[in-house]
Amino acid sequence: MTINTFNPSGVQAANCLSLIGPDADGSGPYDFVTPANVLTQDAGGGPNGSGTYGNDFQLKKTGSFSEAGYTLGTPFSFPGGSGGTGTSVFIAFSSIAADLSSSFPLYSVTAGSYGSYLTALFKSSVSNTPLANSGSTSKLTGTAVSTGVAFTVAMTADPFGTTAKWNLYQNGSLVTGPTTIANVGSTANVAHLGGVSGQGALTCNIAYIAFFQTALSSTDVSNLHASLTGGGAFSLITTGGGVSVTPGKTDVSITGQTPTVAPAGHWITPATALRRGFVPPGHGRRLWTPSHLARRAA
Repeated sequence: MTINTFNPSGVQAANCLSLIGPDADGSGPYDFVTPANVLTQDAGGGPNGSGTYGNDFQLKKTGSFSEAGYTLGTPFSFPGGSGGTGTSVFIAFSSIAADLSSSFPLYSVTAGSYGSYLTALFKSSVSNTPLANSGSTSKLTGTAVSTGVAFTVAMTADPFGTTAKWNLYQNGSLVTGPTTIANVGSTANVAHLGGVSGQGALTCNIAYIAFFQTALSSTDVSNLHASLTGGGAFSLITTGGGVSVTPGKTDVSITGQTPTVAPAGHWITPATALRRGFVPPGHGRRLWTPSHLARRAA
């Protein structure tokens, strides 16, 4: 079993609030920035898969106006109001389906309510076209994408103010902007991925979605897009890092991380233990020993 880890040297890693995607073994999705942020799939959710960029997870349309997405166990605050920082979101889609209905935000304050912050959204009136929204109100319109193919979308917003500029990028290139969007938005949590109940639905597969507390530059966006070279590769991910466990063995190989307790080959770091459930029941944040890990992998 090989585990991906967050790359602190990646593009704008210091400003990355959350990076959500599947692991190297296809499980997940996980939040690589905050391993304690456990994502719970809504009832009726779709399976994980793989595509051009590597492994992916699915947000699934379950009805004309209903969606099975994911609820975040530890919602994070996405700045958008007065006095806040700029914001950005970067999304690598493996594909979208041809089943879009009404209005579909990729993320929201809850499963039942929009946030007025910068929101990536699709709307059936402009079918298969990425939109940069403030809540349910569209501010920027991209260009239509084809169903069944991989693409990336990035949206950036300057700090709230009279001269704030918003931009919309597709496949690493600027499509719309910079456009002045004055005094729009407010800071709120992101607590759900996949639509707002009763508003619309879309089936889509996502390799990665990253949220930033800064307005990414055009170079940042281009570099993030270019880093998606397949097999899970991405600037903000160290692929194949973490812990490798071979069933039937009594040792653990650690790559891409520095163990915090004992020499390499004998312990798993607390962050990865928490993310992958390798914390013994009733033992809080204590770590599994090699024999524990071998039994779990067997």
